[in-house]
Amino acid sequence: MPIYLRLAMRSFFHQKTKALLMIGSFLFCLVSVGTLVNSKYLFQQLLQTSQQKSAIADITYYTGHFNKEIDFVSSMKGVKHAEAKTQIRSRAKLDGNYINLQLLVKPNSLYEINKIQLIKGSSLADKGIWIETSTSGDTGFNLGEKMKIILPDHQKGTSLSMTGIVQDPSRIPTKYSGIGYGYISEAMAKELNIPLSKNMIHMTLKDGYNGKDVVQKVQKRLEDNGITVYRSETSSETFFIRETMVNSLLNLFILLGIFAFVLGFILIVHLFYRILSEDIYSLSIQKVVGAKDSHLWKQYVLLIIVIGTLLSMMSIPIISLVSRYFVSYLGEELNFGGRFSQWISPRLAIAMFILSFSLPYLGAIVPVRSLISSPIAEGLKRSGQLNMKKAGKSRRRFFHLSLLSFRNTLSKKSQSLMNIFMLSFGGAVIIACFSLHQSLQHLMNDMDDFWQHDVEWSVNSPLPKEDITSLAGEINGVRKVEGWTKRNTEVMDPSSSDPINSLLYSLPATSEFINPDPVTGRWLKPSHPDEIVINTELEEKIGPLSPGDTIHLRIGQENKEWRVAGIIKGSLTGPSVYMDQKSYQGWLGQQSINRLLVEKQRNQGVQSLLNEGENELSSAGIFVEGSETVVEMNSRPKEMIGLVIMTIVCIGLLFSIVGIANLMIAVSINIYERTKEIGIMRSLGGSNAKIYGLFIGESTIVALLGWGLACVIAYPLNWLLAWKIGDSLLQFPLQPHLSKEGSLIWLCVSILIGFAASIVPVRKTLKKNINEIL
Repeated sequence: MPIYLRLAMRSFFHQKTKALLMIGSFLFCLVSVGTLVNSKYLFQQLLQTSQQKSAIADITYYTGHFNKEIDFVSSMKGVKHAEAKTQIRSRAKLDGNYINLQLLVKPNSLYEINKIQLIKGSSLADKGIWIETSTSGDTGFNLGEKMKIILPDHQKGTSLSMTGIVQDPSRIPTKYSGIGYGYISEAMAKELNIPLSKNMIHMTLKDGYNGKDVVQKVQKRLEDNGITVYRSETSSETFFIRETMVNSLLNLFILLGIFAFVLGFILIVHLFYRILSEDIYSLSIQKVVGAKDSHLWKQYVLLIIVIGTLLSMMSIPIISLVSRYFVSYLGEELNFGGRFSQWISPRLAIAMFILSFSLPYLGAIVPVRSLISSPIAEGLKRSGQLNMKKAGKSRRRFFHLSLLSFRNTLSKKSQSLMNIFMLSFGGAVIIACFSLHQSLQHLMNDMDDFWQHDVEWSVNSPLPKEDITSLAGEINGVRKVEGWTKRNTEVMDPSSSDPINSLLYSLPATSEFINPDPVTGRWLKPSHPDEIVINTELEEKIGPLSPGDTIHLRIGQENKEWRVAGIIKGSLTGPSVYMDQKSYQGWLGQQSINRLLVEKQRNQGVQSLLNEGENELSSAGIFVEGSETVVEMNSRPKEMIGLVIMTIVCIGLLFSIVGIANLMIAVSINIYERTKEIGIMRSLGGSNAKIYGLFIGESTIVALLGWGLACVIAYPLNWLLAWKIGDSLLQFPLQPHLSKEGSLIWLCVSILIGFAASIVPVRKTLKKNINEIL
């Protein structure tokens, strides 16, 4: 290797700290974008393999109980296969506490649709039950433990031993749904006197067929054969919340990652200037002895090849490992099974390889050109100052040391502006995260105000409402009680032939347990029996509606047109319809209820009320199918929202680190280029404190300007985050605002950044002798 090439390599790696910071900056640029893009690729791969391996149903029908064979469904056009299954609501009692549990009867033959995979334990045996993995993790069920399963009309319950843990990707994780999932054999179901009549149909479609085209035809065929269909659900609805949340957030993060890539690239250019500025003396000597520009360029081309090789060897494995870990974590949190067939997207790997070489070249081209074109005389002075821009003549006649900070900051406008912008974006993300957290907290407070009761029981009893509520009112610790009906309904979309699944609440129009917030129109009135109220989440799906418009609701065979009285703000319950109880009873002729809502007395504990109340209701012949507290209802969305906020905060911290590093590099370059100025100030009697004050003042000015710009950028950024997260999770945008707490916190951080950015490089310079500096 020629000596001038070895000289360039030795000079670069001799500056170990700067070289490592340079390579680290390159890695940050590549890994930040590559990890997010690859995470999106791996998540789609995980989702597809999970659906294929488990043979997720394209359409699910929830029906009345039937004993007929459904071979006629499999023979219909577009239908690949159909299976009828038995599912029943139950209660599990463990350590004295009740848990909602949905039991699926597993036949002796294996299912071909919505397959489950045993991941721990043994086969189903007598007195045995399998538990789904998210249920096991959330409830603390362990292998070998016994739990009491309470079924309708079985007050005493039956103890079953947990013999296995299974993976079922079709289930929404228990922490988000509030429902546990268990699986028992047909023999166990017979022993428990569970009727083996079917009440659910899973169906897969042939390739090329759309579920929307088939769902209505199959439903009509089922009803013609005497099977009542209460509602239908497509696979897209099953995976909607999980898939939409992850995809929306990843798309948003990829945009932010691209911005981080640009900011990191600017940092790299600054680093190249800093490193190459110390080679100017050596290159000037080479020019004196006749070295051509081509020789000088070869030095740095070889350097770029070495850096590119190192980057490609490090970035691709890091991207693969980090994105794989991140998506595996998401898959576990969101209950996706399946495995990765690839570690990284082939196209992304090729792109990362190309960028590993092109990024250093683009980052070096301007500094190297400036270095090579610098005058020999300037280089031989070893001033370390590149010929980037000639200083203009100052017309200032008045001088004071305190004005130097402002003068020096304003004299390098482009560099100062870039530092301000880089630092401000990281701060804007942090402030936007505080603002987003406050928006979500405000939403949570609204939701806490929406429900005014404490405990809710799902009950099953032929008794009329008055008898059930009277019995509940006698429970110790109960202050108020109301009887509601909560069930599914299909809303017929006038713009489409596809119905929209929605929750229907049948409640007293004057209920004290709900505090609706009308967006438009009004709440229910008993004097208007043909009116309903919908929430914004349903309006988002069905399209713009106004008070006075009509929509059709269908429950089983019953179909009726209703007038919309008002639209209320959503409360994270999904699409919902609210109807006066008397109107509901008159429509379907049902006098019973399936929900008991209770407000507890002030000194009554919630858990003790749940357990004591359930025991008393069961002893009175009222079967409790499920229970939950309002606190639990409100806490489930916070689990997912907390994951979102944590991810955004991490990205904001990364941007802040880039801005801080860039500011410190810029200050270091600034001090290196002004060593003579520092030497002259010291020779004239300038104290170290004044020199510290000069450079700390410059850094603090940049940091404060960056804070001001961060506050300006934070509002539109918060609007973007509120829109994306609200649209993906809530089906309506969050209200954006600027967090005062976040702004004040970032102000304090900015001042600390300005102080810290100057201390190290100034201290290093002041340790040198005046003769060495001059």
